[in-house]
Amino acid sequence: MNISRNIPIELKTFFKLFEQLAYRHQYSTVFDDYLTMCIYNFSYDNQEYKKLRDERMNNYEKKEHDLFNQLFFEMLKVLNDQLGSGMMKWYDFFGCMYEAIISTHKSQAMGQFFTPVHVVDAMVLMNSIEKDSAVNDPTCGSGRMLIASHVHSGGCYVYGQDLDLMCCKMSVLNMAFHGCNGEIVWQDSLNLNDYRKGWRIRPNYFVGLCFIEDLPKEESYIWSVNQNYKLRYLKENDQEKRKEIQEQFPTTLFPAYQEEIRIIKKPSVLKTRPQIKIEEPTLF
Repeated sequence: MNISRNIPIELKTFFKLFEQLAYRHQYSTVFDDYLTMCIYNFSYDNQEYKKLRDERMNNYEKKEHDLFNQLFFEMLKVLNDQLGSGMMKWYDFFGCMYEAIISTHKSQAMGQFFTPVHVVDAMVLMNSIEKDSAVNDPTCGSGRMLIASHVHSGGCYVYGQDLDLMCCKMSVLNMAFHGCNGEIVWQDSLNLNDYRKGWRIRPNYFVGLCFIEDLPKEESYIWSVNQNYKLRYLKENDQEKRKEIQEQFPTTLFPAYQEEIRIIKKPSVLKTRPQIKIEEPTLF
């Protein structure tokens, strides 16, 4: 079987570089480590993310570090080619790469199938999403529904959840590359008490990039909405438990629904350093 036939033409160079790393490591491991590295690159020097990236990179040789660098810059080239021409409004780089990997190599850690692009566009357009609205995808996968909603609406607030950590990372990065304002939470969306990790994707209009920040549950819009649902259920069923939840979290986490929408209408902007200096084109 000719494996190259299953790889989108724009990803062929990236995939060849990727295979050089996957030759000594599992495909799913290399892909997940690459996602971890990319998240740090857009985290504004978050030390927790840096520590995690360094731990992952210790499993690779120096020449393999160079391959990761080449992958990153090839990814930027692909995104620029796909989005810079204006032919496409959005492009799911990470989801396409994920599907290319599972179409050529079996992996127990990679078994997701994502909604086709044309179906995503149709669903978003049928809903006539407005700029001042909020869009949630509780099983966000690679984030296609979220970035499509952001693009077609002109910048609505988007937030999503997924039980698969790798999918969460893909969504975070896709949102960052498309300038989204929102958040992603690693959780079982059917369990309102579940919150494993969160990421805040915040546009910085001074530098024209999105920054990725760690998101504690106390600051999460998704968590606050979940707690509101719990309070509504407990309102008539368990007054003592309701009081306990309200005392545990600030009252600002429990606004009325209209207040929730009003709060997120305008994206907040990060203050940044006056200068960003890049000494050399290396990520390590």
